[in-house]
Amino acid sequence: MNKKTIILFFLLLILLAIFGCTACSNKDVPANKTVFISFNANGGTFLVEDQNQPTLSFQVRQGDSIILPSSPTKEGYVFIDWYLSLDFKETDRLNLTLFKAVESKTIFAKWESVETYPHIIAIGDYQPVAIISANKERASMGETVSLDISYSDYGYRLKEGSLMANDIPIDESTFSFVMPSSEVFISAVFELRPFDINVINEEYLDGKILLGARTAKRGEIVSFYAIPKMGYKVESITILNNGEPIIGNSFIMGAFDTNINVSFSKIDLYDQFKIEKSQYPNADINCSKNFASPGEYVYFDVVSDQDFFVESVFANEIQIYENGFIMPFKNVTLSATIKEINYSEKYQLTLSQQPFPIGSQIVKIEGDKEYFSEGEKIELDISALSDYVIDSVAINGVFMQLDRLFMPKNDAVMTVEVAYRGKRIYFHEESTVNVSLSHEYALENELIKISLLDSLEGKKFSFKYWEYPNGN
Repeated sequence: MNKKTIILFFLLLILLAIFGCTACSNKDVPANKTVFISFNANGGTFLVEDQNQPTLSFQVRQGDSIILPSSPTKEGYVFIDWYLSLDFKETDRLNLTLFKAVESKTIFAKWESVETYPHIIAIGDYQPVAIISANKERASMGETVSLDISYSDYGYRLKEGSLMANDIPIDESTFSFVMPSSEVFISAVFELRPFDINVINEEYLDGKILLGARTAKRGEIVSFYAIPKMGYKVESITILNNGEPIIGNSFIMGAFDTNINVSFSKIDLYDQFKIEKSQYPNADINCSKNFASPGEYVYFDVVSDQDFFVESVFANEIQIYENGFIMPFKNVTLSATIKEINYSEKYQLTLSQQPFPIGSQIVKIEGDKEYFSEGEKIELDISALSDYVIDSVAINGVFMQLDRLFMPKNDAVMTVEVAYRGKRIYFHEESTVNVSLSHEYALENELIKISLLDSLEGKKFSFKYWEYPNGN
């Protein structure tokens, strides 16, 4: 047998082997044979072209993998999964990766009632402010779910009424809710928390502290003014529990309750320095004194002509924002920047008031004006105050004198606080003695001084008081 014959013989064997393998393979899966795979919704329905159908059937090639249809729906039930028998044993759960369409087959939907099915509890992500957690990841209808909020940033708080389970408010007194018959998404809104601002031993100080606000949120600028009593000076001012420094007469609020510690001391009235006032054609600077001791609080006022306004005031080129300044250890020259009012530019003024027991708004802007030009004077209508007096007025957090209210060069909020001044004191028309009182109005238990203006020589004197029917 020659070499060429041997080669042909081996090629023939190889072809026979390949043909045999192909024949075996075709014997396992006959060519082009198809089977039917049916999906039974088991009491539910499939939505097909706006029609509800109880079953879906697909024709596939034998041995192919299958593709699942969209999940069916059933009123009051939750779709669990597909199973190969109605026994719904775990071993019969459809494994899509392993399943091949070897023969025609019906696959069944498994359901569970929405009342017993443990629904998912999903929670929004509110880091880095806070973390909301639940005592369980799933819950069935009717179960009580408890929540907990832990703050990563104590400068925030939960906004009242914002904690929701889907669109249902959660009781914020218990932080719990009853699970409905569906999945739940917990949502909330967090807002900056207001913190208290207190003056240490405020009632015993030898001076007065004016605060632009008694509460403030982190990042807000709070103004304050320390005004000593006559004969006293400000020794020191310290902001406690707050990491932000004092900037002039203000500080930036941190994320803590803040205490202000102010120390006053007596002034050595023998050292005196001169106070000079600059002259202007359209304004006058008035000062309470021409000489003052270091540390003494000196009041001043700048009165401008009509159609002009005071933009700024300086003591030795240092701008001052209140109606007075603390005398330094040197002479002082008061100066001001005077400008003409531009009535073509207007800014909005919003009036904010604390609530009163006698009703709603009792202080108004004269003429109900809403827009003012920079430097334009603001007049208040206080005719409805009755037994109340204005305690303080601030524009954008800066305290103002009641008779020196002027519009800044921006939209502004005017905050007005009032105080109850007490009962009115009258003299009876039959009184025959000329006296004066230390108070026209007084609070209950307040001491009232009565001064006799006439001589009582040779006269008898008696005194009694009573209340009018209206309580005066």
